[in-house]
Amino acid sequence: MNFEYETKRLVMKVCHDDMAGHVLSFYEGNREFFDKYEMTRADNFYTLPYQQATLKVEYDETFRRKMIRFYIFKKDEIADINKDYEVFSDLDVIRKRIVGSVSLTQIRTGAFKDALFGYKLDNRYWGQGYATEACKKLMEIAFDELGLHRLNAMIMPDNERSIKLIEGLGFKKEGIIREACEVDGVYEDHILYSFVKGLDDV
Repeated sequence: MNFEYETKRLVMKVCHDDMAGHVLSFYEGNREFFDKYEMTRADNFYTLPYQQATLKVEYDETFRRKMIRFYIFKKDEIADINKDYEVFSDLDVIRKRIVGSVSLTQIRTGAFKDALFGYKLDNRYWGQGYATEACKKLMEIAFDELGLHRLNAMIMPDNERSIKLIEGLGFKKEGIIREACEVDGVYEDHILYSFVKGLDDV
């Protein structure tokens, strides 16, 4: 497995802590869209030190194949991400460098060979097929390179955009996980979707 991949229009990169400013701006710019569907955040989530620490941990976890998070960039903008974060004062200029992210977390090997499948997309890029393009590449990596057998996704019932995306990828609905995790201080039900290699291949 590599730390960087390309699709037709995108570059997917595992980022280190030097990208924390860009990541923080990505989350800040999408806070109203992400927070209502995300697990309850730490109080200091929207700070640069928190994002730096998280990126360091995730980078190390990727080496150990415990999890993988790729940040997504458009190919025609990727050359700009190496510029120093500090030179930009316009939040929109910084934000546009990250289109979204896709991830495999809770990776299990042995008899399970599964992972939790996740994705986020900047709201300004909705409806352009970027999430589908990146998710398909992540599925390819999961099955062909990591040798996983099953991918799981958990989605809140009112998250219609996410449901449309996951079903479009061929995931199958298995049922409801009652009060699966805490979202904004309240335990919420989630729909469990799965994609099983050999059963759901299209």
